[in-house]
Amino acid sequence: MTRIAFLSLIVAALLACGASTSAAQDWAKARLEQSTRHREYEPVRHDGRTVNTLVIYPEAKDRTPVVVLIR
Repeated sequence: MTRIAFLSLIVAALLACGASTSAAQDWAKARLEQSTRHREYEPVRHDGRTVNTLVIYPEAKDRTPVVVLIR
C-alpha cells in the first residue's frame, strides 16, 4: 500500500467516525433535554478570581449525591 493510499484510508476512517459521533451526540442531547435536571450558570469567586461554572442538579426533595468536575 502506498503512503498516499494509506493516508487516504486514515482520513476516510476519521470522517466516518466523525459522522457516527455526531449521531451519538444528537441522541445524548435529546435525552438530556427530556431530563428533569436543572441547569444554572453560577460564578464562583475566590482570591480575586472568578470561574464561571455550570451547575446541574436533579429535581429532588432530599439530598442527592454530587459529582464535581474541575478542568
